[in-house]
Amino acid sequence: MAQTQANKSTQRGKKMSSSGHRLDDQRENWLLLEIGTGSGGESVIDWWELVVGNATQTVRSHAGKVGVDVQSESGVLTELLEKLERYRNGEPLLITPSRTALRRLRARLVEASMEKSPSLRGFRHLSLDEQLERYFGQSLSKKGLATDVEGPLPPETEYGELTLSNSTTQLWEVWMSIHPLLPLGEIKGERL
Repeated sequence: MAQTQANKSTQRGKKMSSSGHRLDDQRENWLLLEIGTGSGGESVIDWWELVVGNATQTVRSHAGKVGVDVQSESGVLTELLEKLERYRNGEPLLITPSRTALRRLRARLVEASMEKSPSLRGFRHLSLDEQLERYFGQSLSKKGLATDVEGPLPPETEYGELTLSNSTTQLWEVWMSIHPLLPLGEIKGERL
């Protein structure tokens, strides 16, 4: 009897990380979103990149850009919302480089003509720059991380997919390095 309980305890221990998070390599509970404007510096969003992962790994990534699969801002925003919809269940954490990025996205969702009414409800939000400032006295700019002007790299073949930019990859690496040091309550983010 004691042997069985010890085995169950050991099995449970394998599913828990040292920080108390349940680790599941297939779970998609973190979404890092970077959006950008064209090189003209307009407020129109013409690209986005989304990294999907968890405490142990990147599970997948998605990207969209005007001129590749779609030809307008409303098209690229519709594409983004369709990707986000896949992950809405379970209130995943939507991580943006800054609160300004989320504000810009909301503003453009209001301005762009969309077939469906857009919503970001069902997600929790965390600003990476705010966490760096609050807990580490740093910022993305101090770390030399600025958002890419160009966004995702073009596909290598006619039927290939967009490749994530260096800045989005670096943002994910920053997140993976700091999340174990943040208070658990901060990792939950705030409801959208």
